[in-house]
Amino acid sequence: MDQANIVRLFIAAAERSPGKTAFIQDGTDISYGELLIQVKKQAAYFRSRQVGECDRVLVFVRPGIALYRIVLALFYIGAVPVFLDEWVNIRRLKACLAVVPCKALIAPQRFLWLSRLIAPLRRIGIKISPDTRLPGPLHDAPAPVLPDDTALITFTTGSTGTPKAANRTHALLQAQQQALHPLLDHSCRLFFTLLPVVTLLHLAAGDTTLLPPSAYRPNKPRTFHYIAAALLRFRPDAVIASPAILLHMAETIISRHADAGFVRQVLTGGGPVFPEDTVPLQQAFPGADPLIVYGSTEAEPISHIRASQLRQTDAGTLETYGLPVGIPDPAATVAVIPVTDAPVPAQTGTSWRALQLHGQPGEIVVSGRHVLQAYIHNETAQQRYKIPVEDVIWHRTGDAGLLAADGQLYLLGRCDEIIHHGEHTIYPLLLIRLLRQRYGITAALFREKGRLVLAVEAGGQQLHDAAAYLAEQYGLPDIMIKKVRHIPRDPRHRTKVDYDRLRKLV
Repeated sequence: MDQANIVRLFIAAAERSPGKTAFIQDGTDISYGELLIQVKKQAAYFRSRQVGECDRVLVFVRPGIALYRIVLALFYIGAVPVFLDEWVNIRRLKACLAVVPCKALIAPQRFLWLSRLIAPLRRIGIKISPDTRLPGPLHDAPAPVLPDDTALITFTTGSTGTPKAANRTHALLQAQQQALHPLLDHSCRLFFTLLPVVTLLHLAAGDTTLLPPSAYRPNKPRTFHYIAAALLRFRPDAVIASPAILLHMAETIISRHADAGFVRQVLTGGGPVFPEDTVPLQQAFPGADPLIVYGSTEAEPISHIRASQLRQTDAGTLETYGLPVGIPDPAATVAVIPVTDAPVPAQTGTSWRALQLHGQPGEIVVSGRHVLQAYIHNETAQQRYKIPVEDVIWHRTGDAGLLAADGQLYLLGRCDEIIHHGEHTIYPLLLIRLLRQRYGITAALFREKGRLVLAVEAGGQQLHDAAAYLAEQYGLPDIMIKKVRHIPRDPRHRTKVDYDRLRKLV
């Protein structure tokens, strides 16, 4: 039973190579052996503060060595880290804590003082600073846990309705580690990783990770230059980041008339990557063939495709099938079912096979050991996004797509963004990409109060030509065009349109 604890993977890596560097950040490094000692001290300190098995602990610490020391220590004692994005607003904070009450809060001292002004945080009895000195004893052994015990709780990016708290069990985390492990070249000397779930994978595999600079903030584009500076300073041979950040790196490198030929593996995920996006990636990272991973909070990975393969996709394929995202991963079983807003009831094997679509667009669904089985205290989300099929739970991704006869999976965008207009079915993900490529405009298309709205960041002749194209090809002469300073994106990956914020701008 004690072997089920996910922290065992890190301990094994540290015992294998205690002198190997685990993390580098801002020029500071720490070995696996020293990190293990710090984790044991941190675990003992948490115990002394009455934090123990199954206790939920809200962690508000920015990505860095201290964050991963804290997470590993909480795993060590069987406690459950609870994560909210650092840019969360008070309304969403209250909603999340109503779903997942926490016993303790770990945050910088300044935030602990501010927490007195926020009722749900004020009610948390135990407050701990990550800067507390740890001179005490080492905790003896990891807490025994069951495979289905909750290890970690994160929230999906949705901002409306009851928050969806993902119940990441120890078994789920281990299955996700096993699914992602083959995608990485673990012979790489140094991984520059900006995706926390992959950082946990590095700790399990004994890799050396370059963490993002402490001055970098995912929700503040003006700090993105720190990422490119760290890349050129430390010269990692592997880079893992969301598409928006990766493309920013590439553009920065190209603007300096340089290239990162020292990088031999690039992996990206968290948003769509189109064929034209692979051109700057190839120019900036000539020694790598980037791997583009399709997945979600609840299922990572679902499929993956090489940039060299994506680059060969022609316009006809995009218009006919959608954006190729590769063959489904060996760990994932993928199907496509009709799009519906209603819950899909439990299925028998026979009824489930009959429901599936072959070569037709619908909603992408996935099952596998690495796929999230349940949400916490949210029966509505459980019914809406999970489909029991005999003894297997399938997850509804909310993504529209198509599974071709050759096994290739294609992405069409979000199901709730599909627009039916006359005889046309419009997938904004593909249409907006076409407008960007053909007319050089950045835009978003959505329906508001029964009328179609095209929000754009540019004007002039290109906008006039784009409007004429929409009228001619899609019968949209009455589309409302609104100019905005920028199209807001999700703060986590900077790739998906934040329609709630956009509606407030138009």
